[in-house]
Amino acid sequence: LLAAASSVFAQPLEKSGPVFLRLRVLEPQRRFVVRIGGWGAGMIHVSPWRVPQAYLPEDRAAWKDVNKWLAPETWSRWVDLSDRDWHGRLNREGGIAEWPSLGIQLRGNDETGRVNPAVDEITIENANYPGKVRIEVQLATAPRENAVVKTFTEEGHYGEIVFLLPTPLDKHMDEFETGTQMTARHRQWAEEVTGGQPVTLQQMSVATAIWGHYDPELCRQDVETLKLLGFNTINDGRWPAVMREEGVKPWWSTGFEPDPELQQWHWHQFLTRFEQQAEGTGTSSLPASSSRQRQALTPAGAMTTRAMSLSPTRSRSLTCARWRPRACAGSSRAI
Repeated sequence: LLAAASSVFAQPLEKSGPVFLRLRVLEPQRRFVVRIGGWGAGMIHVSPWRVPQAYLPEDRAAWKDVNKWLAPETWSRWVDLSDRDWHGRLNREGGIAEWPSLGIQLRGNDETGRVNPAVDEITIENANYPGKVRIEVQLATAPRENAVVKTFTEEGHYGEIVFLLPTPLDKHMDEFETGTQMTARHRQWAEEVTGGQPVTLQQMSVATAIWGHYDPELCRQDVETLKLLGFNTINDGRWPAVMREEGVKPWWSTGFEPDPELQQWHWHQFLTRFEQQAEGTGTSSLPASSSRQRQALTPAGAMTTRAMSLSPTRSRSLTCARWRPRACAGSSRAI
């Protein structure tokens, strides 16, 4: 087992080579302080796990003067990210999302256009722009236009965009994806395997989690994809309104069926249903200890949120899977 783990986690990594980036904000038409990388804005899948941040403008003293922030539709200077610990594509769970990812966040301006007093890093970290953005980015192997290997434009719905960063840049751009592209690829795969017909489970809870998605709209699209595949209990932790609107149960707050006897009753019902089809319909009674939850069951035996509302610390689960579609998650299973 140790040898197998070593081969998966400690495989030789290809040198990343030079990585240069520049950007310009196309929407909204406002000035911003821009944070590239940092905690919550991209991830590498080895220690120290995050991409050290860079700022535009780089001079912290310039943050006090809004006129020195990055102007709209203006290319930034080239930012040298070559010294970050960009690793090759890992193979822990499989999929292209095991490349590092990088996020770009717009700071210092609220949704109404009012400028927040961004005078230091602490203030900047609490001045995230919470609106729709459109950012054009260029990736290059040297700080000049003729060394550009990728130009793309990405939209975000909460002041941020994220994308995979496969290196060396001049070798692996065929595996580049933005968060929007990854979300669409997941959806396409789900429609292919289900024929576009949602898998709907009446009695079983199939649970997964989205790791605090950076974008509420992409989070919504991922939830719709998961529902298509039959997942009905999904936790995100950052966008509870999305979960409510999509009609899924959050397992952090509801857990799974906490009563072992009632859970066994549901399982027994499932196993005996085939026999009942052959021998005629039959009925089963709830265990005495679960009478308090009798009203929380539909006539067909499906549990509602009320039946799932006890402490999750006593929970039991039939199925629990990981879903990490966001580009800046840990080792993601990209389907």
